[in-house]
Amino acid sequence: MNKSEKQYHTGGTGRNPFPDETFYCVPIKLHDCGLARELTPAQFKRYSTLLRLANYHKRTEFRATLRELASLDGICPRRAHEIHPRLQEHGMILVERKTSPYTYVLLLPSEWRDGNSQPFPPSKIPRSYVKRL
Repeated sequence: MNKSEKQYHTGGTGRNPFPDETFYCVPIKLHDCGLARELTPAQFKRYSTLLRLANYHKRTEFRATLRELASLDGICPRRAHEIHPRLQEHGMILVERKTSPYTYVLLLPSEWRDGNSQPFPPSKIPRSYVKRL
């Protein structure tokens, strides 16, 4: 096996399986707790877009308009109003709608609700999440 084949099998150098390409990570817990299976394709796509923006801004809290997000993932603003509450119910994000543009906060995967447990009702998100805003 030559060197390039070995890199292919081991995933390249470090944690990036594409060492010559720009790359961002998805939390492993997304799959381990069953959320990847439970999320709709649009919810998964929106969460992936929010991860990409958090990576770009180098922080878990950032602002973006629904139109900007739509230009990245193709989810229209009307559909986003259905998706964001579902992601909040799983404890994955917080959306502060009082700001313009909206402020998004990606929550730690260790604080997510796993796929088998009851989701947070949108009105009963724990105070520890609210304090971050």
